[in-house]
Amino acid sequence: MKNKQQLLKTLLSPALVGVLTLSGSLQANLMAGDTQSNASIVTNPDGSTVQIEADGTKIIKTPDNTSIQIKPDGTKLIKNADGSSIQKNPDGTKTIIKPDGTSIQIRADGTKLIKKPDGTTLEVKDD
Repeated sequence: MKNKQQLLKTLLSPALVGVLTLSGSLQANLMAGDTQSNASIVTNPDGSTVQIEADGTKIIKTPDNTSIQIKPDGTKLIKNADGSSIQKNPDGTKTIIKPDGTSIQIRADGTKLIKKPDGTTLEVKDD
């Protein structure tokens, strides 16, 4: 086991080794290195992939077509297979897009701004 960890540390960046160690996927296969962006892509035994871009952005894709993007500034973008998405920002705001096109913006103070596909807009404030 120690030899595998040493080999991974030699071949891969420390951040990627951390991802592999945390997920228990020491036998993951390095699939490709994108020479233009210096990205590393690892495929885990469950079929999910982890891509780490040169700027530190992590992109995780699961077998059900969900993708999770985590940017160095802490912004997280989750795109689900059903077409919905959630973006969580470092300032505490969140945007949810539902499959029907409804958009829900949640501000740091808890206020919600709901926009429906027909153009209807509703603002809901926490009391």
